[in-house]
Amino acid sequence: MQSNYIKNWILFLFSILLFNSCSEDFLDRAPTAALDQEKTFSDIRLARQYQMALYQSFVHGFRGMPGDPGQFSLEFISDMDGHCMGSYFNTSCIDLLAGKLQSNSYEAGYEVENKWANTYKYIRSINIFLENYQKVPLNTDADKTEMNSMVGEAYFLRAHNYFELVKRWGGVPPVYKVLTVADEQKIPRASITASIDSIVADCNRGAALMDTQVSSTQWLGRATKGAAMGLKARALLWGASPYWSSHGSGMKYEDAAKAALDVINLNVYSLMPKYKDVFMVNYNPEVIYFFNDKVMATWQFMNFVPYPLGGWSNGNMLATQEFVDCYEIKNASGQYVPFDRSNPDHVANMYNADRRDPRFKASVLYNGAKWQGLTCSYYVGGSFGPGYVNNYYTGYNFVKWLDESVRVGGLVGQGGSRQTNWIFLRYADILLMYAEAQNQVGGPNSSADGSNKTALWAINQVRERAGVSDLLSGISKEDFDARLRNERAVELVIEDQRYFDLKRWGIGEVMGQPVHQVIATKNADGSFTYDFSQTTGPVRYQYPVKDQFDLYPIPVSEITRNPTLVQNPGWQDIMR
Repeated sequence: MQSNYIKNWILFLFSILLFNSCSEDFLDRAPTAALDQEKTFSDIRLARQYQMALYQSFVHGFRGMPGDPGQFSLEFISDMDGHCMGSYFNTSCIDLLAGKLQSNSYEAGYEVENKWANTYKYIRSINIFLENYQKVPLNTDADKTEMNSMVGEAYFLRAHNYFELVKRWGGVPPVYKVLTVADEQKIPRASITASIDSIVADCNRGAALMDTQVSSTQWLGRATKGAAMGLKARALLWGASPYWSSHGSGMKYEDAAKAALDVINLNVYSLMPKYKDVFMVNYNPEVIYFFNDKVMATWQFMNFVPYPLGGWSNGNMLATQEFVDCYEIKNASGQYVPFDRSNPDHVANMYNADRRDPRFKASVLYNGAKWQGLTCSYYVGGSFGPGYVNNYYTGYNFVKWLDESVRVGGLVGQGGSRQTNWIFLRYADILLMYAEAQNQVGGPNSSADGSNKTALWAINQVRERAGVSDLLSGISKEDFDARLRNERAVELVIEDQRYFDLKRWGIGEVMGQPVHQVIATKNADGSFTYDFSQTTGPVRYQYPVKDQFDLYPIPVSEITRNPTLVQNPGWQDIMR
């Protein structure tokens, strides 16, 4: 009974902390009379529950911000996905894709205005904990040890939330304490360098207080030292990447490479033997930090599985031909090489499992693919053929997060269930971050510490697990970078990385270019002819100013409330 009282109290309290301000006041708010901080931080149990509630700030690819009915990832508007404009759920991401960002428009507000607002509300709740945890009576050594971990986690969560802001807007107002209403209206934006430096500082504070593993299985999902160190590496790589380097960040690839290598040298994480199992086995040794939400399989069937296979999707998430082209193909000498759509041999074998990168079959449904005993017929006249009703106009669906044994209303019998945690960071990403940064420092055959852990070694770890041939030691720095970017595309697809990779590389305008489909026609002899020339599907808006692809606009309501804020380049004459 006491446990239920504590639970109910903390949920009520956290709702006050997070959403007690008026909707237009998006930065920090001072505590109200209804907020009984003294009670919360007088009991280790209440403080623990409050701190655990901070993990609700882990907004992820399976779920959007509160009030966002779409709940879709930003892969929708990268060049990897051909999301259907006419699908059942028309999301804020689609409004971004279509350029619907105007001074009087709320159409893209979920990802722009709400993301800014809610993230700062989460930061406020974290700051309240960090300003009050020392008031909690700690009566045992176990209490003291746990409080150290909770404080470290809070620093990490604050860094995580700030990075969510920085990767969308660049430098943002720094709020590292609970502010008065008057003070919050005077905070100018920090530079990108200062913003990332602050994230790194919080990651360092968190890493110093957390263990490499959680103390008990009941705490699975709580952050660890590796999570803080990994986020630090990601933030440093972001700051050193071409877009921010060209905008004066002053950040160095050397620091990013060293930070990523520090995670590798923890010797805590390892690659799963099979790529598919990364997403089928929760709590596996490749995962560094994740959201322990265990989303039910119904989300996946809603967005991935086509109607003819018993799912709910009428084209919610569709792989583009541009993405499919990223999967390498084996040549006559056994080397995997970039796929060339103009090469007849490549086209003839593009669905040949013995020739194509095995991650293709693990991630994508295509013409002739087998799923739950059925054959996918993505051809004109087939069940998955292009048409208005089904909307499978690209010729592909994603299958990466799906467990084939689960059938939700399927045509071959219902049964089974699947719960999936959203992965924010995994070891393969750390290896690729290290490879990218270290290649920029000294080329493919260099290492950050003089060991055999070279950039080439790191990328080949990922490739070997996937079952594709190693990149060779004679590869140039430029060619390595091109292959590295491609490797990130195929390894990390639908993990909310591609969209932001394009931005940090300074090539966000790629998302405004038409994406292609494949139209398969079945010939009399049972073979197929493939046409790659069609670009039917959602119109991708070509923003007139390049910077509009690389950064979000600051919400107009924020600038109105805080005149010290300067709008991002390209948006001054639009968002006002």
